[in-house]
Amino acid sequence: MMRVVDHVKKPVRKEVVWSISNITAGHAKQIALTLSCGLFDKLIYLMLHDDPAIKKEAIWAISNATAGCNDELMQQMVQKNIIQAIGVALKFEETRTVFVALEGLGKVLEYGKKIDPNHNPYALEVEQQGLLESLEELQFHNNEMVFKKAQDLLMEYYE
Repeated sequence: MMRVVDHVKKPVRKEVVWSISNITAGHAKQIALTLSCGLFDKLIYLMLHDDPAIKKEAIWAISNATAGCNDELMQQMVQKNIIQAIGVALKFEETRTVFVALEGLGKVLEYGKKIDPNHNPYALEVEQQGLLESLEELQFHNNEMVFKKAQDLLMEYYE
C-alpha cells in the first residue's frame, strides 16, 4: 500500500486512500499499524498537498482514526500534524466533508481534555494552528449540523 498511495494516477491514489479509511475505521491495533508503517504520515501529507478529491478521502481516514484510537495513538497522531490536516478540511465546500472533519476535531479535543481538563494541550494547538477562525466561521454555515457542531466545539473547549 505504501507504494501505491504515491501512485501517479489520481484515481489509484483515491481508491487506496479509501481502502486505508476502512482500515482506520477499525480497532486501535489497526490504527496503530497505520501509524507504525508510515501510512498515517502519508495521509497527513496527502491532506496538505494533494488534489481535493484525494483530500476528501484522506479526511475520512483521519477522522475514522480519531474515533477508534486510544490516548497513546491520539498523542502520536497529534505529533504527526493531525490538527493541521483537519484544518485543511474545515475549509472545504462540501458539507459532509466539513462535518467529518469537525467530528475528528471533536475527538482530538476530547482526548486533550483527558490530558488536562483545565489546560487542554490539543485545544491550544488548535488555536495555534489558526483553526479557531475556521470554527468561528463555521458557526454561520448554511448546514445546521455543521454550524451546531462548530458551536458545540467552541462552547465546550473555548469558553
